[in-house]
Amino acid sequence: MAQAADICKSVAKAAPKHFDAQQFHGILSAEMGRLETVFAAFEAAAKIKPDDPSIHFNLANAFDEMGRWEDAENEFLRAHELEPHDSGTLINLGTVQRKLGRLDTAIENFEAAVSLNDGSALARGNLGHAYFEFGDNDKAAACFTDAIALAPTIVEYQFGLVDALLSAGDFGATETACQKIIDTDADNAKAFNQLGKIFQGQDRQDESVAKFERAAALAPDDPGMHTDLGAALRAREQITEAIGRYEHALSIDPEFGLAYYSLGNALSEYGKIAEAEEAYQQAVQRLPDDASAFNNLGHVLIEFGRKAEAETALRTAIEIDPHRASAHFNLHAVVYRDDDLDPAIASLEAALATSTDDGKSQFFHAMCLEQKGDKDAAIASFDKVPLDDNGYNHWLDSWDYALRQIQQNFSIRVFGTGAETYAHAQDAATIDGLTLEFGVRFGTSIRQIAARTDGVVHGFGRFQGLPEAWHNNPVGEYTTHGELPQVPDNVTLHVGLFDDTIASFKAEHDGPIRFMNVNCDIYSSTKTILDQLHDRIVPGSVIAFDEYFCNPSWRFDEFKAFQEAVEQYGWEYDYLSFCPFARQAVVRIGG
Repeated sequence: MAQAADICKSVAKAAPKHFDAQQFHGILSAEMGRLETVFAAFEAAAKIKPDDPSIHFNLANAFDEMGRWEDAENEFLRAHELEPHDSGTLINLGTVQRKLGRLDTAIENFEAAVSLNDGSALARGNLGHAYFEFGDNDKAAACFTDAIALAPTIVEYQFGLVDALLSAGDFGATETACQKIIDTDADNAKAFNQLGKIFQGQDRQDESVAKFERAAALAPDDPGMHTDLGAALRAREQITEAIGRYEHALSIDPEFGLAYYSLGNALSEYGKIAEAEEAYQQAVQRLPDDASAFNNLGHVLIEFGRKAEAETALRTAIEIDPHRASAHFNLHAVVYRDDDLDPAIASLEAALATSTDDGKSQFFHAMCLEQKGDKDAAIASFDKVPLDDNGYNHWLDSWDYALRQIQQNFSIRVFGTGAETYAHAQDAATIDGLTLEFGVRFGTSIRQIAARTDGVVHGFGRFQGLPEAWHNNPVGEYTTHGELPQVPDNVTLHVGLFDDTIASFKAEHDGPIRFMNVNCDIYSSTKTILDQLHDRIVPGSVIAFDEYFCNPSWRFDEFKAFQEAVEQYGWEYDYLSFCPFARQAVVRIGG
């Protein structure tokens, strides 16, 4: 080819007005990547025959190869103007317009190409891709079906049909389409991977994992296959195995952003928040246009109490996708201030504008309006809360209780994040004494508490999940399977049932309770803690509860256990703060 190009170059130089020599010189230069000579040759040819559509067509292809799509579009348009009945020009024009995001005009040109050449599988296939990107799965599927009938051996169209059917939620037809691919190519990894997605969408988790495993075995060097398998394992609650797959995907391709994002999700679910943050940070570097990655990063940063960084991440998510309701909701917690509720209200209104059936955002919106004192607007907003869904009637009941306390004592603070609540609670704990947490799981809250404590923090937990059912959560939910969290040097863990560990702890440690975080959710465990430690709870002791209100069974859980203890032991107390976002309440014992 190099020799041919050199010959054409010599001929073109010797005969600068020889159209074919200049054109072939340009074509061969383009194929060989000699970009410095491509445009000189084509421009020379265009001067000889400015109205020849082929030169504009070839020049457009050269621009396309360089990624100069605006220039490519202009040249294809000129070629089409000169030869309006050439379907190939329209197909190429539409392809460039797809790259430019101009799907409307791309579809028009692909349809025109089909009209000019009804037997063109290429035109129908490209039209199918454009409709799919446009979100019209039915028309996409019809186009791919026609393309397959015209060119049954082109796998691209078969997978186009699979994608369209899968996006449309037609799992039966998608499975059939995938199986047809496998019937002709038994080792097609992509087809097995798509079958995995089909079964995943039908909640057929075991079958899904089996297909993803087959796909990963057939394509062991494809990080996407391992990432998809990890997602299926995570759906089957095999979090450790899922993390292993994501890490394997990254060992294949350390720049694979989706694997970092998926790893962050799994680590977050597993309670390894610091590691999750690092994974999300890596994800957003490689997926700068992925709103989900920035949203999840923001949510993790909220847990750390790093509000400024969280706000930056969440606002980036919203800039990328203004319609992401969860990002607006998360942002409200970051910008929430009980002395200036307008920014939080604005964020919640933005969430509701994108998701009108978002009961959680509606509840928080109404709550903020009521706290602000805008009664009429609050009532109108509360009227929109779906009371029958997710126990929101109980949320309303608990907020009504909290609001009454706030109205009786204007020193009570309301916070947007759990980290702020813990910080305020610890600042209010001024007596000398013990610092305790009950219900340690992954160690997120105890690490925050330990960072603000000079002495030892004692953490209690069985690390085997709930000892009894709670809400819709069965016995054993929230387990770490006995794995202890990584904690700072000033944290001592006491592993076992509270009935056993508290008694031995009291025998070894004197003094009152300075600060205690009750993070165990259920009534029986909370009652055990308060009963066994009632003699250590003294005036000045500060107690934080994490499921005190804003949950469906709030009157029967931590709230009930504490109110019974107040009655039984004659405690006086004041509320210091509430955090609806984290369902926390903080009290200080008086007397």
